[in-house]
Amino acid sequence: MSTTSDSNVTPSVEDRLSETIAKAISYATRRGSTVLATKPYSNHPDDHYFCVVLHRNVQGDYVVHTFNSQFEGLDNGDYNDSLGNALRDFQRRGRIHDL
Repeated sequence: MSTTSDSNVTPSVEDRLSETIAKAISYATRRGSTVLATKPYSNHPDDHYFCVVLHRNVQGDYVVHTFNSQFEGLDNGDYNDSLGNALRDFQRRGRIHDL
């Protein structure tokens, strides 16, 4: 009788994306930010390690970043003085691919 160990199971794209989003939230909150929204950077399966994060930093700015879970960092920040402007940046960030 053969059994498959859980360590040999490849995580689904959804599972990997969920892990990326959890890492992004943890990363931002450890730095004092309040995470307001997250979304996948794209729907391409190879982009599972990217997500978009809208957060309010300790200075009170609304910031939209791309989070890269391979390097554990927030990059390409757009800083806004209003939530409305940040939401527009958040909606524009990322891309959807025809698969």
